[in-house]
Amino acid sequence: MTADSTTASTRSGGDFVGTVVDGYRAGATIRELADLTGRGYGTVRSTLIREGVELRPRAEHGQPDFRGNHEQLATLLLKARLPTGLTGQQAARQAGFSQAKLSKMETGSLIPKPADVAALADVYETTADERTLMITLARRVAEEARRRRITHIDAARNPARPSCLSRTASAIRVVALSHVPDVLLDDLPTHQVITAVLAETVLHCVPTATTDLREANSRNAVDLRILPLTAPGPDCGFTIYDTDAVVIGTAGGTATLTDPAHISHYLDLFTRLHDAALAPHELDDRSRHADHRE
Repeated sequence: MTADSTTASTRSGGDFVGTVVDGYRAGATIRELADLTGRGYGTVRSTLIREGVELRPRAEHGQPDFRGNHEQLATLLLKARLPTGLTGQQAARQAGFSQAKLSKMETGSLIPKPADVAALADVYETTADERTLMITLARRVAEEARRRRITHIDAARNPARPSCLSRTASAIRVVALSHVPDVLLDDLPTHQVITAVLAETVLHCVPTATTDLREANSRNAVDLRILPLTAPGPDCGFTIYDTDAVVIGTAGGTATLTDPAHISHYLDLFTRLHDAALAPHELDDRSRHADHRE
C-alpha cells in the first residue's frame, strides 16, 4: 500500500480508526501509519488491537521465534488491560511498577520479568488459561533472550574461545579493575592494536603493576590509560574484540556477548572510560602536584 492511497482514504472521509485499520490490512506497517497520521506508534498499535486486528510479527532477521513470542506477549498484555478500563498508570501502580515500564512491556520494547507479568495478570483478573499463557511466554522470551545474547564460557570445557579471539582480532579494547590483563604482557601479533584502560587501584594492589605497565606502554601498538580513583568506573572489567564480541568478567567466571546492541553499548562505554582516563605520565604529574601542595 502506498502513502498516496492511504492519504486518499483519509481524505475521502475515513476517520483515524478506519484509516489505520484499512491501511494495516492493506499492508502498511504500524510505523508507516504512525508517520502518516501524526500519531504515536503505541497509539496506532493500541487502536489496531482494540479493533480486533491481528498483528503481524515484526521482522527480526535470524530470530523469528524470539520476535514472534515477544510480540505475542506484548499484544496479550495490552489486550488484557483494555477491557478493564484501567489506564496504563493505574494498572502499573496496582502491579507495583512504573507506567513507563508497562508501556515498554506493551509495545515490546522491554523483555518483562515473569513475576511482573504474573502481577499484571492478577490486576487484570485474567482467566487461569490466559495467566498461564502469558507467564509461559514471559519465561520463554526471557530464556530465548538469555541464549541469544550471552554465551557463558566454562574455561575447563572451552579454553580455546577467548584465546582464539585474542589471536585473530585486529583491535582489542580492554578495561581491567583489579589486575594487569594478560593481553598486555603477551607478545602481540604484528597486525594487532591494544587499547587498555586500567583502574588506578591496579597500581596500588598489584605489586608488579608498575613494571608490567611500563613495559606494556613502551610498545608502539599499545595505548594505555589509567582511570583515576575519582572517576566513575564500570561494575566489572571487559574486553572487546574488534566489533565481534565482548568478554565480561562475572562473579562466576566470564561471559561472551555477541549481540550487536550489547557490543555497541560496551564500545560506547569504553569510549567514555578512555576519555576520562589519563596517560601514565599525566597521572604521575597529577600525583606530584598533589604531593607538592601537601
